[in-house]
Order: sequence, then structure tokens, then C-alpha cells
Amino acid sequence: MRWIRRVAMPCFFGLSLVASMGGCASTPAGRDVQSWTMNTGPRLPTAEGKARVRVDGTGDHVVELTFQHLPPPERAFVGATMYMVWIVPRNAPPQPMGSLDVGENLDAKVTIRTPNENFDVLVTAEVTADSTTPSRHFAFDVSIRTAAA
Repeated sequence: MRWIRRVAMPCFFGLSLVASMGGCASTPAGRDVQSWTMNTGPRLPTAEGKARVRVDGTGDHVVELTFQHLPPPERAFVGATMYMVWIVPRNAPPQPMGSLDVGENLDAKVTIRTPNENFDVLVTAEVTADSTTPSRHFAFDVSIRTAAA
């Protein structure tokens, strides 16, 4: 009984804590889905961002980004007209992946694909859609590591 209290219970508690922090999870169909909570920029104190990543049948990583309590970009950043999503692969420049459409309920959702296993996702507020590099208007970011780096 002492062994259970000293060894098994702390291990169980530790596993429960890791699971609640957004590590790996499995879907009912058995496909692995990994989840991350995105870091939020200082101008979006109530906003929340989540990233869920799974590998599709062709080996691409499907990244589903969901956001809640997201104010329109022009309310949070002076001069901004849109939020842009960027993928930043290891040792490569940022790649624009598209924009976020903020709904009436202040939520947004976008799905992107990448062949990369290890990359960062960055969301910035931009003045125009033809941006070739991310602005300094940081909204969200997260480091995705699905393979040993």
C-alpha cells in the first residue's frame, strides 16, 4: 500500500497533469491528434488560440487553428485590416498561409496543410493581404514539434 501512495499516485497525478496541459490525444477513430495552446500577444489579453495537428493519408500535417474572443484586427492594432497566418519551417523564411475571418461571435477557424513536421505557426495583424513578411503586430504563435527535432 505504501508503494501505491509513494510511486503510483504521484505518477498518475503527473500523467493527469500532462494530459490536461494539452499534450497528445487520440480521436475515437484512433488517429493521433496533437494539441497546443497558442501564445497570445499583449494586445489580445482575452483572446484564446488552439492548434490541433494530425497527419493525413498523404503524410501532410493538417493544422486546425481555432480562436475565441478575437477582436477584429482594426480594434486591436492601429492600421491593421486583417490577421495573417504564417508557417515558419525550421531554417526557412516565414510562408504566408492565408488570412483569418473573424466572425460576429469574435471567433475564427482556419485549416492549413504543410509537409513539415517541425514548424512554428505565427498569426500577425497586417495592413494588406500582399505582405511577404510578418509584421511586428504579433497576435499568436506556437511551436509545433511532431517529430524528434
